[in-house]
Amino acid sequence: PAVALLSPTPGQIFLTTPTNIFLSALATDPDGYVTKVEFLTNNVVAGTVSNAPYHFTWEGAPSGTFSLRARATDNGGAITTSPTITITNNALPIITWVYPLGAMTNDTPAPGSNTFRVSILDGDGSITNVKFFDGVSSIPLTTLTTANDGANGYKY
Repeated sequence: PAVALLSPTPGQIFLTTPTNIFLSALATDPDGYVTKVEFLTNNVVAGTVSNAPYHFTWEGAPSGTFSLRARATDNGGAITTSPTITITNNALPIITWVYPLGAMTNDTPAPGSNTFRVSILDGDGSITNVKFFDGVSSIPLTTLTTANDGANGYKY
């Protein structure tokens, strides 16, 4: 048989954890018929489909990076596996403004003496970069302090 994994696409990033990921494959057999298509995540069968169309929803996919393949078996017992693709599931962090509350005003102290405080919670990883913007321009920071507040996330 011949098999190709059509969905998801190589390198695709999902931004919700856990999430449902739709997998789709095209499988054919020139001298017989396909008896099943298995969808593998990190070399473990996540689902099996016996009839076309070969679609499967991986429910509750956790955060992480995963190798995906489709494996087709034909009526003669021959097995073919698609090339491996890699996907990533990484939920976006939750950002909460702590200070100042509301919008900054013209009464704000001069540049260099403003204080911004946010709380960031990333349930499936860690925070590697924080930037503040004034419209479209990044605000240069002279001091950035970080406090890991455990379950409450990071405070900047």
